[in-house]
Amino acid sequence: MEFKTVALYYEYFTFKENEDGQTVTLTDYNSSLSDSTDIVIPATVDLVDGVWQDGFTYTVTAIANGTSSTGVFYNSGITSITFPETLENIGNYAFYRCSGLTSISLPSSLKAIGSYAFQNCSGLTGELNLGGYTSLTSMGTYAFRNCSGLTGELNLGGCTSLTSIGISAFSSCSKLTSITLPFSLTSIGSDAFQYCDGLTGTVTIPASVTEIGENPFVSCSNLEGIVVEEGNSEYYTEGNCLIENSTKTLITGFNNSTIPSDIKIIGDYAFRDCSGLTSISLPSSLTSIGDRAFQYCTRLTSVTFENTTGWEVSTSSSMTNPISVVVTDPSVNADNLTGQYRTYYWKRNG
Repeated sequence: MEFKTVALYYEYFTFKENEDGQTVTLTDYNSSLSDSTDIVIPATVDLVDGVWQDGFTYTVTAIANGTSSTGVFYNSGITSITFPETLENIGNYAFYRCSGLTSISLPSSLKAIGSYAFQNCSGLTGELNLGGYTSLTSMGTYAFRNCSGLTGELNLGGCTSLTSIGISAFSSCSKLTSITLPFSLTSIGSDAFQYCDGLTGTVTIPASVTEIGENPFVSCSNLEGIVVEEGNSEYYTEGNCLIENSTKTLITGFNNSTIPSDIKIIGDYAFRDCSGLTSISLPSSLTSIGDRAFQYCTRLTSVTFENTTGWEVSTSSSMTNPISVVVTDPSVNADNLTGQYRTYYWKRNG
């Protein structure tokens, strides 16, 4: 069918008819035509001039996807937004760089928050409580990255349809103090909560989670630990370490972690910013250490390798042009892992 656009309900909005012929997507906001920065998105659009159908009412269900320079409200100067309870999808980059936006109340009808949707909305304050949002299924990459004014608990516990939290979705939300994840969750993206150094206590990973990206809690320097719910077949915690079961990869460690004796891999960024870590022993089962695994562990003075043979380092994960390294001295090992070779990949041959 042929899609049409109209800007009749509010002269500063443009809408596009969706395939169902019943709903529309908000595709453009012209700030130069608006005399206010307090914006209300209508729930319906009425067309009365026969352009579509005389007197037909379309329901507004989505805000369109955009890019870093074409998001619907990109850098628009709006200070408040009222969403209709009919809204189901907030598109990519929709409110990207809306630094004047101070608060949002998302509609309970929401099903998806797109990538970069609220990135760099640094003026947002208060708690983001999505506890009763039973229709929400996904939280996109960088969705709330650098929303440094968000505070308190991030309550997603009642989002009983939420299955995925994208890469860096809440990165640098430094004033969040706690996180509650829903039992429906299956995927947590890499760096999802990176630099959330306001987090304290522990975070519980639901039994439903089957995929965790590269250290989602990297540089959460005040987080004390992670607990994986009983019944999770893919991940577990031991020695206050988050571990992938099938590969024996240590994903996240903490200041007081003890590495279990069967760990084979320490993942990228695993202990990054653990500034309270002073010493650690690496088990004989260990075969590799990822990039920046101990970066910014500023008080680490002793690292003991239980297996000291065959260790090499390289700037490439494929171990191109490796350099042999002696690992018999715990203090030298600490210096190497936090200094000279901190951005290298480590691997044991033989």
